[in-house]
Amino acid sequence: MSNPYDLYCSFLLNEEQKEPENRYTNFKNNEAYTNILEHVTERLGEQYLKLITEEFPEITEEDVIKYLTINDRFGNTVKNTYVTSGGTIISCSPTSLRYVYHALIILNYYKTTECENMVELGPGYGGLFLAINYFAKILNIHIVKFHIIDLPGANNLIDFYLNYHKDVITIPYELHESSKYGATVPSERLFVISNYCYTDIDTTEKEYYYSHLLKKADSGFIIWQSIAFDIEYSKQIFQHIVSVTAEKPQTCFNASKPNYFVLF
Repeated sequence: MSNPYDLYCSFLLNEEQKEPENRYTNFKNNEAYTNILEHVTERLGEQYLKLITEEFPEITEEDVIKYLTINDRFGNTVKNTYVTSGGTIISCSPTSLRYVYHALIILNYYKTTECENMVELGPGYGGLFLAINYFAKILNIHIVKFHIIDLPGANNLIDFYLNYHKDVITIPYELHESSKYGATVPSERLFVISNYCYTDIDTTEKEYYYSHLLKKADSGFIIWQSIAFDIEYSKQIFQHIVSVTAEKPQTCFNASKPNYFVLF
């Protein structure tokens, strides 16, 4: 059975073929898409902005605003208004603020490892990669290559979105079809990222990704949704867990089944 998200991305591609001048113009504002990947609430956006300021003081307001401008300039995203700690009023997608926070967490850990390459499983339209690309340059963190794994229809959307931003992308990247489960990703000093996606797939697919991708990873960052799979199960997947901490801000509203940041 086809994945609904992949079908929607394929629909976008078909619409583009009919009207190429309108290619993906409003995809971030389409309910079929926002329900899956552009659904961060205004309140969560406030919390992400606060955490960025508190935990990463080396990142300036100007740095954050510039990325927000880059990521929100295409797709007709729904924006909210926020006030920074310095009193600056900004209008942006709360999802973009989440990308900033997650990118900074990932880069802060990545720089402590000996990894040189990154791979992201289930990257949406590529917003997190854009954030990693942007802030890695600011923080003087070198990434040799970034690998992206997703369904074919989703990869079509990612390919266009990143090509649209080619003027700001400095990290080489490559798209891989999910049917290969990461087997086509080189294993040299590999850092694996999966924000919410890995725990959304079924056990069989988890095992495939473990065999073809995770076993060759040196380090990585996973947002683990215990509402889908108990956090204890992560210990069977990642043999060298560095830390497991509660997600901030917590996006699971079931207090007994919270999300976690897993660093391995």
